[in-house]
Amino acid sequence: MTKIDREKSLYWQKLRKDKISAAACGLMYVSVILATVSWGGLLVDGSHMQMRGNPVYWLVMMPGAIWLIGLMNYSKWSVKLMIPMMVILPLMCFFSFVYERKKYIFEISNGRLIVFAISTILSALAYILYRRSMLYREGPFNGQP
Repeated sequence: MTKIDREKSLYWQKLRKDKISAAACGLMYVSVILATVSWGGLLVDGSHMQMRGNPVYWLVMMPGAIWLIGLMNYSKWSVKLMIPMMVILPLMCFFSFVYERKKYIFEISNGRLIVFAISTILSALAYILYRRSMLYREGPFNGQP
């Protein structure tokens, strides 16, 4: 093992043990799930169990899942998208709320409003934690884990 490989390995170990970075990524994980399930509910009719059998639901989930896999490995491209995703995910939830409100104008359903509020809070907390994390100070992992 060369000195460079050892330094990358030590950096990787430090990054994996940083609880603040892990918490920020975990909050983004929940926010992605909320946004994609919210959009999946708009595009596919039925209960959540019925939606899971539809391929459109899985196509909606796929970009978020790919991004989250990269984020959990602290890959460079995924970490660079972290701050834009902190804005995009609550907006996705908000637009799903607005669309549902127009579609069912006479029915009172605050489920998507609650999802929007939770997604906004989670993204704000993730931003605060990310700004304090080792991931923000020292950058993403550039090598292979």
